[in-house]
Amino acid sequence: MIDSYDLLIDEVVTHRKQHGFTQQQLAKACGLTQSVIARLESKKVTPNVDTLFRILSALDCSIELVSRNVSPMEVDTCHERKNESAAKL
Repeated sequence: MIDSYDLLIDEVVTHRKQHGFTQQQLAKACGLTQSVIARLESKKVTPNVDTLFRILSALDCSIELVSRNVSPMEVDTCHERKNESAAKL
């Protein structure tokens, strides 16, 4: 079974290639070594959150963390309530 981590890494590899970056170039852009990028891409290690966001930032990407059990309508409603609460402050 493919987990969400595998899908995320696959997307990172796709974006790296779309940007025309080698593993070495991506590593340099986010302050890592090429061997770290290679191990991540081969799914031999799991990156910590800081490393993941450094990689995504270097690729000019973002990740949207939304529960699979929440419908888009519920998410919109939640954001509206949050914005209304912030406006009251």
